[in-house]
Amino acid sequence: MELFDDLSSKILSGSKTAVNKAKEVVDITKLKAEIISEESKIKAIYTEIGKLYCDKTEGEIDPAFQPFLEKVAVAKAAIADYKAQIQKIRGTNQCSECGAEVAENAQFCSSCGAPVPDKAADDVEKEPLEQEKSCGCGCGCGGEQESSEGTTAQSEEN
Repeated sequence: MELFDDLSSKILSGSKTAVNKAKEVVDITKLKAEIISEESKIKAIYTEIGKLYCDKTEGEIDPAFQPFLEKVAVAKAAIADYKAQIQKIRGTNQCSECGAEVAENAQFCSSCGAPVPDKAADDVEKEPLEQEKSCGCGCGCGGEQESSEGTTAQSEEN
């Protein structure tokens, strides 16, 4: 009988240890999730500070921030392009009044009721007089970055 009592006390002790370890893991996981949540809040606050700075200092921006603002402009242009691609795939346009998506053949916006301009006249493609160069990065440099790099590469080859 003593053997069974000893064995059951060891099993009970082992199970209590396992339960305590499991509780510790759960508690640590919860705390790590809280840390991640607080870090996300800090990042959001930093983002708000940066946006406020950009909005408040228009035209008077410290040159140290210029590369970051250019990256933001490139990212915004890419987002606009991606949204246009999504609208093309969906067969929708954007309401010029409220920005809501409307079907290509809609006459009025289903969100604000504004009349949607007839796209038939806009669909006639006009050939540009001179095709604008682009470096492909979407920065609007007019190909200056690519041409200067390309010129350097070409001169090195020669």
